Amino acid sequence: MSNAESEYSLWLLPAEATQLELAALIARLGVRFGSQPFTPHLTIQGDLSLSLDSVSRAAQSVAAQWPPQRWRVAAVAGSEHFFRSLYLRFDETPAYVGGKKELQSASGSADGLSLFPHLSLAYGATDEVQKRVVIGELSAMIGSEIT
Repeated sequence: MSNAESEYSLWLLPAEATQLELAALIARLGVRFGSQPFTPHLTIQGDLSLSLDSVSRAAQSVAAQWPPQRWRVAAVAGSEHFFRSLYLRFDETPAYVGGKKELQSASGSADGLSLFPHLSLAYGATDEVQKRVVIGELSAMIGSEIT
């Protein structure tokens, strides 16, 4: 058995009804792009090579201080990054910035801190033409709120 620690990510999950809607959208886009579906989430910090106990303590410490969040969709975008190939970008909020700082302090690590608040819709989508089409189709989501 290896002594290597696992890597963990800390996510915010949408409210149940919103999560179901986003999961259905992610599944449809997965078929379109040939990618696997995944749980809709907003990553706060990923790639934490800490013990589960350490990550759990950090998450509990920060979660106790965070009220439920509302995220306004600022853009539908795509990039070459595998995990951000197609995503909803959100406005940064004081709670998000403060929460990231709290997590960094609680976890003792800046590794994997999300560059900006976003919720991925597809992983590994490489067809740039199709991505532009989907971005146009989903542009009506701009200005809406995710809870």
